Amino acid sequence: ERYSVLGWSDGGNSAVHLAANFPDRVDALAIWGSNSYITNDDIKLWEKTRHTRDWSKRHRDAMEAVYGAEELQIMWHGFCD
Repeated sequence: ERYSVLGWSDGGNSAVHLAANFPDRVDALAIWGSNSYITNDDIKLWEKTRHTRDWSKRHRDAMEAVYGAEELQIMWHGFCD
């Protein structure tokens, strides 16, 4: 199946990743309020968050409650790549 994908803010960033990784599945893409490119400074900032153990306890606890500690780290590491 093919899909039209809409995304706003971080959802737009996710939509771009989806379209880039699965172009045979995305028929149309509409994004707004999203990043149109990533700078070297952006990459450096992402790298600082790669290890979830370095996140604030409040943020990490909230995400680990949903995904589990190990799965969150795996998922986030993949996102950073």
